[in-house]
Amino acid sequence: MKINRRGFLKTGLAALGSGLSACGSGDPPDRSISTTPPVTPLAAPPIPLVRVGFVGIGQRGKVHLKSLVITPNVEVRAVCDIDPDRATNGYWIVANAGHPPPAIYSGSSVAYETLCEDEDLELIVVATSW
Repeated sequence: MKINRRGFLKTGLAALGSGLSACGSGDPPDRSISTTPPVTPLAAPPIPLVRVGFVGIGQRGKVHLKSLVITPNVEVRAVCDIDPDRATNGYWIVANAGHPPPAIYSGSSVAYETLCEDEDLELIVVATSW
């Protein structure tokens, strides 16, 4: 049986409506706020300082980088972009925010690999296009 988009939507909405009406009876759910944090047995203790490497300083990357440099307990240690001018721009974003000057990795499509090998980082943010 072939179904078109309109038929699919009608069937889906009818099923959703019947499911909601079946769930609608009874007492309302308890929406009280618990003050006890959830137990997470696999949670790690907080890191006092997160050292970050940043890859991709284009339009979107600059916005993310500017957000990172104002985040408490975060230090951007390295910036990377295939375009040397963008990498330098990232350097100045970090340095002008009062952080220690980051290392610059650029000039090659595999410069990020060198960043990953050379730097002692807890996090690498990749803001490149697909």
